[in-house]
Amino acid sequence: MVNMDGQFLVRQIYDDEITYNLIGAAVEILNIPADDILEIFGKTFFEFCQDSGYDKILQVLGATPRDFLQNLDALHDHLGTLYPGMRAPSFRCTEKDGSLLLHYYSERPGLEHIVIGIVKAVASKLHGVEVEIDIIKRKGDPVEEHEKDDVFSQQLQQQQHVTSNTFAGEENNNHNRNLNNNNEDTVENFSNTDGVNKNEEQCVFTKPKSSSISSTTATKADSFDADEDKEQKCLRLLKNKSDDIERYDHVQFLIREITSDAKADSKETAIKDEASKEPPDEIDFLCEAPLISPASFCKIFPFHLMFDRQMKIVQAGKSVSRVIPRVADENCSLLEVLEAIRPHLQLTFENVLAHINTIYGQMMYLPETERILFQCYPSVMNLDDLAKKGLYISDVPLHDATRDLVLLSEKFEAEYKLTKNLEMLTDKLQQTFRDLESEKQKTDRLLYSVLPKSVANELRHQRPVAPKRYDSVTLMFSGIVGFGQYCAENTDPEGAMKIVKMLNELYTVFDALTDSKRNPNIYKVETVGDKYMAVSGLPDHCEDHAKCIARLALDMMEMAKNVKMGPNPMVSN
Repeated sequence: MVNMDGQFLVRQIYDDEITYNLIGAAVEILNIPADDILEIFGKTFFEFCQDSGYDKILQVLGATPRDFLQNLDALHDHLGTLYPGMRAPSFRCTEKDGSLLLHYYSERPGLEHIVIGIVKAVASKLHGVEVEIDIIKRKGDPVEEHEKDDVFSQQLQQQQHVTSNTFAGEENNNHNRNLNNNNEDTVENFSNTDGVNKNEEQCVFTKPKSSSISSTTATKADSFDADEDKEQKCLRLLKNKSDDIERYDHVQFLIREITSDAKADSKETAIKDEASKEPPDEIDFLCEAPLISPASFCKIFPFHLMFDRQMKIVQAGKSVSRVIPRVADENCSLLEVLEAIRPHLQLTFENVLAHINTIYGQMMYLPETERILFQCYPSVMNLDDLAKKGLYISDVPLHDATRDLVLLSEKFEAEYKLTKNLEMLTDKLQQTFRDLESEKQKTDRLLYSVLPKSVANELRHQRPVAPKRYDSVTLMFSGIVGFGQYCAENTDPEGAMKIVKMLNELYTVFDALTDSKRNPNIYKVETVGDKYMAVSGLPDHCEDHAKCIARLALDMMEMAKNVKMGPNPMVSN
């Protein structure tokens, strides 16, 4: 079922099939439904994470279960740097009728009950609350009629996002960043621009002339130029091939807190008090005149984008404009160059404002001009990534920690390889130790089968066995009458096998009679051909050794009647 030796390694990535095989084996052996096993596993996995040194970061991830789940993707992004190749799920939270609606995106089907176990453990052990969780939508469920507009709008946008970005969320790095640009062709098509500021007379920072740079990149989204054809083309992409029904691409959980009446009333009062607070007065600026030109701002922050409510890019940083020339187009839309990876939501101005603290990369709302400033940074983990993206250390500002992270990653990568090799070597050493123990047990069994127990004990402890003198012992030699003639009559290969089988059957019976547990005063010395030798009175002293040997001889004669040599019994009645 799981064809592997040793134990599971923390830094080793295993095939998902192993997980499903283990679950199937647990269901078959324990006779427990798979959903219950997965939920128990989720609770146990949370405890495992706490015991593995992640207890502190889990405690500060969020003050409530909602905040915890909203920031879980950020933790997965961090773990992606420690465990390259990790394909973590994604979580997004929304409100629904006073309850929490959790959207769960995963490429591994059927494991949603693990999420239930984890969320219950988090709520109980970290936040001291009990929650009730129901699965209201499963992946592949048909979209209801009244929900089609929202689902179609989001999936339509995802189909149009076909360009690739080198900053803040590149999915190909398996670090699951939040915003991803799919236009990989533009990475090698650089332009010598120091940043772009379109419609600059409306910019909050200054009022310079507008500029425009022609794009050299064509995206797949251009195939949707005609507005009347967009919906039909996207509908064809979204239809299920088997039944032409629109379906959900994720699982939805409804999470409700189990509270007492007194606690519920207190919570409702707190919500009303919060709602009754007056909004703060507007902040008075020291100076309404622009303090920095857009050109200087684009140089200081080379990785940034500014867009308006129509999602049109109005300003771009120096390095972004060089790597992605398309952002310099007069009416370039943010949806043409960026795709929302985490959280999974429709990339609109309102959604960005609603999730302004959960999108990877800082989003700053500028109320003076109704715009959002996206302060992004290169999604590179080492110097090789930097070279592949066509970037240089000089592109990263001195005040940006990315510069230090890229340089430190070289040292971290070397340490990671050493740690992984050490873990694999330790596991191999443990496996070798287990094999050695198994071989030692086989050696001990062989040793005790051919030597007396007292002698074998001395040899096993590597102590010398001193010779002893016995005044009186009884030896028995037995032989098979007519064995020589029987061998002469069976000289062909088939006859030789008859002889071997006959001796094996006979000596198996004799060995059972001389077993130390059944006959402690008898010791089998050896067998040579048809001769069988046994002794009584050594190595342990025995007063009636002659009687013991006599009884053994009679038993051997009796048992030999059941063994045939050819067509006749070995001992006649």
